Amino acid sequence: MISVKSKNITWFVLATVFIAFIYSLIGRPIHIDDAWLGEYSYWWAQLGYVKSEALRGYFGAENKLFVYHKLFAQQGGLLIRATEFNVYILKALPLAYLCLAFILGFLFFKKWMSTLSLCLLFILVLCFHQIVGLSFTFRPEIPVMFFGMLAAYFLIREEKTEKKFIFISAFFAAIAAANHLNGMVYIGAGVLYLWIQKKWLQGFIYGVIGFFGVCYYFIDVRSLEDLKTLHLQFTNWRDVAGEKVGLLQLPLRVLREQERFFHTPPEIAYSLLLLTSLFVYFNEKIGSFHKETYRLLLYAALVTFCLSILAHGKSTKYIVYAVPFFMAFIVLVCQYARRGKMAILVVGSLYVLTNLIYNFNAFKGAPLFSHEIEYAAKQIPAGANVAAHYPYIFLGIPLGQKVQATVIYEDMERAKVLPPTAEDFFEQAAKFNIDYALIQAEDRAQFHIAYEKVGQYEPIYRGEQDSVWLFRRIR
Repeated sequence: MISVKSKNITWFVLATVFIAFIYSLIGRPIHIDDAWLGEYSYWWAQLGYVKSEALRGYFGAENKLFVYHKLFAQQGGLLIRATEFNVYILKALPLAYLCLAFILGFLFFKKWMSTLSLCLLFILVLCFHQIVGLSFTFRPEIPVMFFGMLAAYFLIREEKTEKKFIFISAFFAAIAAANHLNGMVYIGAGVLYLWIQKKWLQGFIYGVIGFFGVCYYFIDVRSLEDLKTLHLQFTNWRDVAGEKVGLLQLPLRVLREQERFFHTPPEIAYSLLLLTSLFVYFNEKIGSFHKETYRLLLYAALVTFCLSILAHGKSTKYIVYAVPFFMAFIVLVCQYARRGKMAILVVGSLYVLTNLIYNFNAFKGAPLFSHEIEYAAKQIPAGANVAAHYPYIFLGIPLGQKVQATVIYEDMERAKVLPPTAEDFFEQAAKFNIDYALIQAEDRAQFHIAYEKVGQYEPIYRGEQDSVWLFRRIR
């Protein structure tokens, strides 16, 4: 019997976590991905296809870009068409999907969980650092997670899944992959889940349906030349280039998956909570009496396994794909545990505290732009080609400017293609036909830029705090 005191504490913690989450949204600064991916949606809204002025010089990206999160970018484009190009409008898209995920979570798990357990589940998910960060960043992880939850809802909720629900599950797994290729983890997990049950044909059909979501990645490829450009852009992408791929690498990729779980304090706390729950689960043989815990654990493990193979690198943000299922598993183990409940609650409390502290430090409100950058932006005429840091896109595009991200120069320098000198930086800018360059501290340090005329460029503005310099090309 749950005491009134326990219920009151749970509701208090849930309210605290919810308030902390809302607080983290206030004045959330621009994340580089807001601008990076937001520009793709802007051009899709304007042209019906994606290009990138920000990536001017990257294998024809200024004419057409093929490497982007297809369905996600198009959703952002529809938002822009309906409203305007605004960072907070774009940030609202994953936030809306998070709300849908909580509604779906309630429908998914209410059959298995008590009201108190559902509250615990919402607490664990809503305070997790990666969820808090990605829910208000224009990235596709939260939408992909939502469609993955839909796929799981139709696949694992019942012990014996009807054929029609298996195919519906495959459809949503395909939608997840159409939003981000990493969504293939749900296709792989679904196929393996069915094959473990010896449903060989249904697993094969599941994979075929899911494959159509992968094919959506090629929706804007209209010729062999387009396909060659896609291959060039994809294989040279900064997150992919240099990563070893092959059969011999697969065991190593699986073994390295633990890096995603022990990266920073929030992930470490999450992993310790999961390990504690696993110990209690096996020690008390909970899966023998409560089959839903076994299905959740199996599906979450398969998602994680597929992620280790399919996803590039070990970025911690991809951990969210399995979070709803692992968190539900943790809560159910706590609900059914006889002797290990207190251990889970203690480690869970440390998990919540760790994430709340980390979130408070990580998501502090700040102005979108300094007064210096806003002033500099007004000195640049509409139609000008501007080299600036990625977030400037949200200032430059509404002013009619074409913004190239200085990350291009950084990547060229790291690749030893561009020497780290002011002369080479501005010479390359001239080749890119850049009219104005907004130079910030990082650029000055990397390319040893001084406030003086360099080649065809002269300085015309220096911020009072010295945070930004504006250079103009002399014609």
